Amino acid sequence: MSFVISLCHFCDLHGPSILLTCYSAPQEEELQSSNEVTCQACSMAEKYVTVERVSGTRYISSRLPVQRQALVSWLTHVCVRSLSCELNPCVFCEPPNCALSISFSVRDAKARGFYHWLSIVVSSRDLALLASSWPFLSHNIQLIVNWLQDKATEVYNLERPFRGIEPSQSRPLPQLVKSKAVYARLHCWFAWIIEACNSRLSEVIPRSPFYKLQPQHVFEEGSLKSLRTFLTAPVFDLAALNVLEGRQVIVRGDIPALVQATVLTLKSLLPGDWCKTVPESDEYLEPRVCRLLGVSTQVAVPRPCQNIVRIDLVQGSVSAKTTATLPAKCPTLASKILKALGSDLLRGKALAFHLQAFFQEWAHIAKLVHLTRTENAAGLLVSLGVKPQDQHLISYWSHNLCQS
Repeated sequence: MSFVISLCHFCDLHGPSILLTCYSAPQEEELQSSNEVTCQACSMAEKYVTVERVSGTRYISSRLPVQRQALVSWLTHVCVRSLSCELNPCVFCEPPNCALSISFSVRDAKARGFYHWLSIVVSSRDLALLASSWPFLSHNIQLIVNWLQDKATEVYNLERPFRGIEPSQSRPLPQLVKSKAVYARLHCWFAWIIEACNSRLSEVIPRSPFYKLQPQHVFEEGSLKSLRTFLTAPVFDLAALNVLEGRQVIVRGDIPALVQATVLTLKSLLPGDWCKTVPESDEYLEPRVCRLLGVSTQVAVPRPCQNIVRIDLVQGSVSAKTTATLPAKCPTLASKILKALGSDLLRGKALAFHLQAFFQEWAHIAKLVHLTRTENAAGLLVSLGVKPQDQHLISYWSHNLCQS
């Protein structure tokens, strides 16, 4: 909903009443408005229509837009509040509507107390938009107020010698400022303000930065270095350690292509196809069925725990959900991989060959350990440089490599 601007006044017969309402309407909307004369002071005999050349938007000014009953009800309500509130300016907010009100008085030799009260009300359904437009609205509405006050003061000075001769009465705005074109002028002012506000600020639906993007626009699919940058080092390092040691990693997100690309890139941390991987699943799969799993945000997954790392790619943010932390001493292979990925000297093919050498080295170690008798294993592990923190990784790799 665009802004709607109303001019209200305090009528001696009806109390708070709307004189003019300016609003935008599409070309196909039927023009139905109320200029019904309830008394002389509240009358507005004509209706004004302006068409913006570029956008084709129509700006209509009449007393009330009768085809929009919900809007009429809100404008009537806020009119009463704007002329009854002691604060000025004032913001009223009753979801889904909100309004900014600026009340003022003009001199009137025929009014009670020789002042006539009016208010200009700007209505919208977006409080943030209304608040952000406040400096612009305040400045331009004050120009209108000053013009009305100056014109009314000129008339008052002419009529002041004769005040008190006639009984107090409310009279139409054109008589009050001695200008037959006052409503036409206000229509042009209000229409310009609405159009200017619409061009200054526009409503944007917040979306994820990855919305409708292909994975290659976020990170280079298949590149562990690029994925580590995208996920951030702490999140990637936890996931990588789980993949290398055979614990489950779940990638959960609102963009299927991004989830699948992340899963398949993480899979390249292991040689061969022996890692149980499902890039896209409509249900949660247990670790014995799947070690590397991709799901949407609609799928129920386990709560964070020590043996599962969940990566959430939701609403443009990346986070890791797990109770696990990186150990003080990571497995030797994991440390070498993470160090290579963090190096600025290794990129492209050089990095790929570097990682491939690590995978082949530790695959041979795992196979050799699997073929060695238990009584000779301790000495072999020492000779191969296998440390205590490598035991879990070696056990997982040797079991799967010898079965594949």
